[in-house]
Amino acid sequence: GIVWDGSLCTHCELCVASCNHGANSFEDGEYRMNFHHCTVCQHCVKVCPTGALTLEGERFEDFQTGMALCTKAVLDTFEPGCTFFINFLIQITAVCDCWGMTTPNLVPDIGIMASDDIVAIERASLDSIRLDNLIPAGVPGGKPLQGDGHLFQLLHGKDPYVQIRELEKLGLGTQNYTLQ
Repeated sequence: GIVWDGSLCTHCELCVASCNHGANSFEDGEYRMNFHHCTVCQHCVKVCPTGALTLEGERFEDFQTGMALCTKAVLDTFEPGCTFFINFLIQITAVCDCWGMTTPNLVPDIGIMASDDIVAIERASLDSIRLDNLIPAGVPGGKPLQGDGHLFQLLHGKDPYVQIRELEKLGLGTQNYTLQ
């Protein structure tokens, strides 16, 4: 889902240096993506000083759909009723664990959630991360929160509920939950 605008690019190659997966390069002056290696972590997008790299929303949704399919494939290897899911909602930051670094918390620690329904627990977890609990110091410097929606959507411009909807469509659970 990464789109390159060559007219904005200065070929500084910060994007290439920031990629932990070797998913991008420049060849004959053109930016190239190896989408097999790309995890859509957006390191390249975030470090680009000119905005030459952007994330295209529809392609990100394809990635999230693929993540749901992979989740189903893994869960299908277990006997029904033999899985339990635990989410630790602590130290929630603006960057993914895959970045290999941390930033200040976006929201106060929420706690631990557990369920035998992966869809319900993921929905409850996302619903618990709310804009009204925002710790402003957790927002990366100079990054304005734009638009409406979930805090993660305001930060990253992508709907964090896509994968949950796909998991539900695949019959892995329901978005309905009750907190106890």
